Amino acid sequence: MDPIYGLASAFSNRLKLIGNDGKNAGKVYIATGSVRRDVERATKKGENYTGDLTDSGKVALIPTGSRLNSVRESISDTKKSGRENGGYAFKGDSKPTRSNEGGAAKQYENDKGQIVTEAGMKVFQGVIPKDASNLEMYWHNHPDVKISTTNLGHSNPSGADYDFQGILEDRGYNENTFVVGIGTSNVTYYNGTGSVVTVVMYQKCWFPLLIDV
Repeated sequence: MDPIYGLASAFSNRLKLIGNDGKNAGKVYIATGSVRRDVERATKKGENYTGDLTDSGKVALIPTGSRLNSVRESISDTKKSGRENGGYAFKGDSKPTRSNEGGAAKQYENDKGQIVTEAGMKVFQGVIPKDASNLEMYWHNHPDVKISTTNLGHSNPSGADYDFQGILEDRGYNENTFVVGIGTSNVTYYNGTGSVVTVVMYQKCWFPLLIDV
């Protein structure tokens, strides 16, 4: 069975299939903006989409197979511990490497009198790759915890998330990263310039539904 149509069936038709690239690579993408329109135009002509589907400001790669299972496992771990979990995979890796679970979230006042909230993890066991051009995916989860009046369980990337993305992009990473908001059940894909698209989980599984294009 074609992997894209197979997944569309697995998603109980909740994920709208807008086209196919004709490749049996087992990859599924969320396409937005002009890319989405180009895919739909090709589909209406009865053709496969032959344009660029690499991650960009308009395309996001959805993890499948063992990669999707690792994301689900990390979500389960974050729900149990209330701490950040996640992982990463390089091109050719069928299964991601799980990152070390982060510490308990904390809030404190810095030397400027500002309230700082911290909740993080060491993505690459604390050693950022010098060459990230072969990195294909990276994600982390925001735990559903509340510190004082601050709710952390949303999928909005933090300033630190964008800063770290910028470091990886400077080292050759050219894909979109996603963050799972355990409290909101949303997943946001982002790059160094901002958010790309937000999707939502349902039935307590990591099944993406496009809610923002």
